[in-house]
Amino acid sequence: MKQTPALLKRTPILLAVVFWLGAMCVAAQAEGAPKIQFAQTLYDFGKTSQVATVSGVFKFKNAGDAVLKLEPPKPSCGCTVAQLKTNALPPGATAELSFTLNLGL
Repeated sequence: MKQTPALLKRTPILLAVVFWLGAMCVAAQAEGAPKIQFAQTLYDFGKTSQVATVSGVFKFKNAGDAVLKLEPPKPSCGCTVAQLKTNALPPGATAELSFTLNLGL
């Protein structure tokens, strides 16, 4: 009597997993996805001699077709303060990320 190879025994399970993953991907695409789009990604402060702080604003929008969920910014040092006024942005809406850098002068 011939034995069935182990891979062939597992094929139906593997196919079921592949089809399930495919279905989840299609469902995720059908629901839409948020997409953050910044007006600018660099900020030029110009000449900044003898100032203690500099501030600016990055404007962005949700260019996707689902709600963009935002978490509060977490600067990597204590010299920067950043703020968002919202935690969710519907498709097509705009928001601002304001920030202040303490230069320690």
